[in-house]
Amino acid sequence: MIYEVDRQHTWVIPGPGMASRWPTPAGALADPRFLLSTIAYRTGDGEATVVLQAPVNWSGVEECGWIAGKVEEGSAWRSFEKDGTRVNVCTPSEYRAGVTSDNPIMHDPYSLASWLEHTGTHYYATPGVGAVANIRHRFDGSEAQPRWRLIDQTHMLPWVPPGRIEMLDWKTRGWHPNRISHKWDLRAAFLAAMAAVELPFRQLVNTGPTPETRKCGYYRIRAPEGQPGWVLPHPDRQGTSWVCQATLERYPEAVIVDSWTPAASLNGLPGHRRILRQWAEDWRDMMADNPESVLAERIWKDAYAQLVGLMNVQSGQIFRPDWRNMIIDHVRASIARRVLKVYVRTGHWPIRINHDAVYYATPVDLRAYTRPEGTETITPAEVWFAVTQENLGVGPHIGNMRYEGIDRGKP
Repeated sequence: MIYEVDRQHTWVIPGPGMASRWPTPAGALADPRFLLSTIAYRTGDGEATVVLQAPVNWSGVEECGWIAGKVEEGSAWRSFEKDGTRVNVCTPSEYRAGVTSDNPIMHDPYSLASWLEHTGTHYYATPGVGAVANIRHRFDGSEAQPRWRLIDQTHMLPWVPPGRIEMLDWKTRGWHPNRISHKWDLRAAFLAAMAAVELPFRQLVNTGPTPETRKCGYYRIRAPEGQPGWVLPHPDRQGTSWVCQATLERYPEAVIVDSWTPAASLNGLPGHRRILRQWAEDWRDMMADNPESVLAERIWKDAYAQLVGLMNVQSGQIFRPDWRNMIIDHVRASIARRVLKVYVRTGHWPIRINHDAVYYATPVDLRAYTRPEGTETITPAEVWFAVTQENLGVGPHIGNMRYEGIDRGKP
């Protein structure tokens, strides 16, 4: 249930456009123990989210058996648990913009009810935290539940850089004040990667230079000569790089020097699969089916993007830095594959790659191209643009590229 509590009334908001109310019990906002007990009584075993329109002094609640969750300084959110009931409390008057990543729009109880209606779980703290709770809820009691935290194994994981491509290739001299810069970005890059990438159920084990599988894991490879310096992340002095499976697939002839791959699952099945595929596809469908929702434009998108970052937070409910690396590696490999394909067809590198966005400058000369027979006269720049669109994989679905328009800023 979603509650909004002020000094006169307590509103119950089971869904957008619906509400009922009862008088707020005297002293409820003065005594937090009474407030929590009242909400817990009405909720029963389960979860409730409460929006308070007045600040509350929370001293004394733990003496009554309520277990308080971690509170970020300056955050408007708190959580309390007792006897199978969890109460999430939001006090907008305590929110300080810029201190935490709380999103003010989610202080609206109707927005909270909309999140619950569409996702099936309660929102708490930030969109990313809400998405983490949603994933955990999806797997509760399932035989396919993975290991959510790897606290005892972090020191064993190979070092892998974050995986972003940050490339400014001035050698190509692709940009100058008289040229136009165009921007493309990858639609729902992290969501598409979560649907596609193979992830380990449990921990990874060292499997050396001859792993049994190449579908999941970390691989230290020596790539063939002649690759652009930005394609592989941070090669070491031996000329090798740690990559994940998506980048490895681009180099089937690469020499594997070392590897970490999944341990077999406890029931004897393969130790990896597309664990987050169903969740990612359901999240995609939810956004597509509710384009007019106030949550569709930003909150649901923030949720899956923040989720990937939270996988690297030790205090989080999902601490899988290996998952995070594999998801980012998939995005990185997808961008690299498209950029190299454009280069093969046009001979042009982008002037900038930033996370999941690619910037190209309109070329002055395309002497390698001729006007197609039977067509009206078109300029070389128009040919270049059409070929670039085609080879970047522009389309309407997640995982496709999207043309963002002309970028006026200098890279």
